[in-house]
This record gives sequence, C-alpha cells and structure tokens, in this order.
Amino acid sequence: MADTVEAKTTKRPYRFAKGLVEELEVVSAGKNTLFDGAVVEACLALFREKDYSFPQSLTRHGGSSS
Repeated sequence: MADTVEAKTTKRPYRFAKGLVEELEVVSAGKNTLFDGAVVEACLALFREKDYSFPQSLTRHGGSSS
C-alpha cells in the first residue's frame, strides 16, 4: 500500500504527481475491492490521524538522496 501511494504522489518522467489527498481518496474508494480493507484502514489512519508524510528523499524525482 505504501508503495502504491508513494508511486502515485511522486512526479514521474511520464506524468505529474497526484496530491496526497487525492490519492488517499482513490485508496479509500478501492477499499475491499482493489485493496484489502484492513490495509486501507491502516494506511488512512497513518496519513490522516498520525499525520505521516514520506521522507523528502522519497518525494524527489528518482527516489534517491544520492
């Protein structure tokens, strides 16, 4: 799940990044159909309730801090 959210919210050479709020809505909509419901709940709680954000090194193009 983390890889899915990170991939969609990071700019790629072939597309612009989606916003985190927009992607979390997609994840929520896919609960129990595209994604396991318990995993979606854990993901949403992490971002919405625990205010998690990806480290800066992951949000740069290329995904590496080197």
